[in-house]
Amino acid sequence: EAHRMNGEASNALLKILEEPPANTVFILTTAFPERIPDTIISRCQYYRIPPVLSNDLSAYLVRRFEIAPEEATVIANLAQGDVQRAECYAAETQRQWLDILRRMVRSMLSRRTNELQVLVKHLSNKKRIPEEELQQILSVLILFLRDTAVTPGLRQAIWREELEALLAWAPTF
Repeated sequence: EAHRMNGEASNALLKILEEPPANTVFILTTAFPERIPDTIISRCQYYRIPPVLSNDLSAYLVRRFEIAPEEATVIANLAQGDVQRAECYAAETQRQWLDILRRMVRSMLSRRTNELQVLVKHLSNKKRIPEEELQQILSVLILFLRDTAVTPGLRQAIWREELEALLAWAPTF
């Protein structure tokens, strides 16, 4: 996660990259190359690693975390081929927010605004939900909403059983 380097770390890496030790290879990984300083990017070769197929990732999660195949499929779809993100989502402590998100989506689809307001209030309480988890929840909500706008033949709905309701709901959103 090279994008998480602070300025000090970036400068230290830049010095090493300018005069690297013999026979040394550095591998920087990131999902956000635009967050890495241009001075470092200009000294790197870029290799895009394709995402892991959803079915393969789902099977891996079932084996590794011993979770139900349906839940593994949802998590694999959320992770969009990123193994590290899928492992994070599959961790026992992280899965509670998936339930909150699903309740939010169902509230939106069924137009139960009171329930949705309660869930949003719950999410806004920083004592209950750390900022990083809140960011994950909102990122997944964005993915879900994105599914309302993609071409019908390419839909990758997070929860496939809600796809019909999502398609009916999308024009009114």
